Amino acid sequence: MNSKIIIFSIVVIILLGLSNYSCGNDDSGETTEDNGITIDEDSLDDKDFLITENAAFRERAYHTAIVIDNEMKVIAGYDFDSNGAKLYDDETWSSTDGISWATSLDVKTSYSNRASHASVVFNDKIWVIGGLGPDGNGDVVAHNDIWTSEDGVNWTEIIPQGQYLRERWNHSAVVFENKIWVIGGIDSNKVRRNDVWSSTDGVTWELVTIDAEFSKRFGHSSVVFDNKIWVIGGFTRSGGEDVFLNDVWSSTDGVTWVEETSEAAFPCRTYHYSVVFNDQNNVIGGQSPNSCNNDIWSSSDGVNRTIYKEIPELTVRGGHSSVVFDDKIWIIGGHDDFATPLTCKNDVWAFD
Repeated sequence: MNSKIIIFSIVVIILLGLSNYSCGNDDSGETTEDNGITIDEDSLDDKDFLITENAAFRERAYHTAIVIDNEMKVIAGYDFDSNGAKLYDDETWSSTDGISWATSLDVKTSYSNRASHASVVFNDKIWVIGGLGPDGNGDVVAHNDIWTSEDGVNWTEIIPQGQYLRERWNHSAVVFENKIWVIGGIDSNKVRRNDVWSSTDGVTWELVTIDAEFSKRFGHSSVVFDNKIWVIGGFTRSGGEDVFLNDVWSSTDGVTWVEETSEAAFPCRTYHYSVVFNDQNNVIGGQSPNSCNNDIWSSSDGVNRTIYKEIPELTVRGGHSSVVFDDKIWIIGGHDDFATPLTCKNDVWAFD
């Protein structure tokens, strides 16, 4: 594997000074208190636990995680060196228990060093789509390449045919109705997007809509739940001001989007993760205007939410990844609350 590329980032991913940013429709940046919060008392017991505080892979954030062939896999991401320079990664790590992690260090993965990409499992293969990383010329740029692998070791670049999505990072991707869907994101010129693309094979892509009903955004999460695609929260710009979001949108076809709520019960956030577990749509952690979060919000209908878990032992984080594996929700890595540089993590947690 190539040695890590050390490069000072020219693109700001983590936005500092967040007290100047607003949350949703609340220009004060404060969260509405009367938001119908309900705590599931039965869930707040000792079911949560730390699997490992120091996994074999290096600390990282803005990586992805997927499950394939009864293994969890952690893909790429970045950390910081002692001078605050970003170290973009190109590794894929695998584990069957969250404790022991392995990678093929002698095999160079074919995708380039990157973070803030999207990954899905489709047609029994891993797909890595886009992201942000060094281009080999000293610049950090957004990508629109697609890589696929059956085992996370041997990778093949897919060459799209016809029209294809533009480069982007901090977008989302899901599998729905036997298609890969790519939603929103931001490009190298900081142009935010609310377009939606789909593909039945990863080669030929269709622009489903160039301007969805939800606002242009990045750092949102997407999940398939109740036979719909859901887009949750994220980060946008409105009236010349950066705005954190806690709106929730859904679609049965990727063309027409319904605003399920403009302000969900959870505080507005970005760089969070969403998974479906026990027939619940769960929003996990993420970065809010004044802090990161360590909460899990659950919903049986995608709209009305309760705090499934607020976990004192789990340090606050954003830019983490989450998967459902072995009948548990897993939370992997991410970064802590605001500092310069951020402190990334390589811990692994699981909850049932």
